[in-house]
Amino acid sequence: MSNRKSLSELPHRYSKMKRQENYYHSVNAQHFDEFEMKFQVGQKINDKTELDKWLTERYALLQDTQNSINEFEVHHIEWPTYRVDLNEIRIEYPRFDKLLNNLPNLTHYSTGVQVIAWDKRKNKKLAVTKSGNSAFRDATVYS
Repeated sequence: MSNRKSLSELPHRYSKMKRQENYYHSVNAQHFDEFEMKFQVGQKINDKTELDKWLTERYALLQDTQNSINEFEVHHIEWPTYRVDLNEIRIEYPRFDKLLNNLPNLTHYSTGVQVIAWDKRKNKKLAVTKSGNSAFRDATVYS
């Protein structure tokens, strides 16, 4: 984990996880985060809508760090997605209460894919705006 974090600077946080058939539970005691759901996987989605594709297919990764915005190229096969029925769901992430305050409007389940990320590019920040968003210059700084 430490090598992955040092290479990417992604904010990995330890959480205690439990996964069983049709059940998932995750607790991060440090941030008081908890996620729990009971679910039933349905049929494979063969005819994905544009929204399905937009939600599941990402070929770039951006990471906002203290001094830069890092970009990575990403490659993977198309995610196999399935319909999923949520029997129970509990989402408690105090830091994101304003964002995660309703049940999901759309859900997907996937068995996963192998993902390759490469070509890290660091774009140095020029300033941080009042809204907390950062500006970064066009020129890429390679590390």
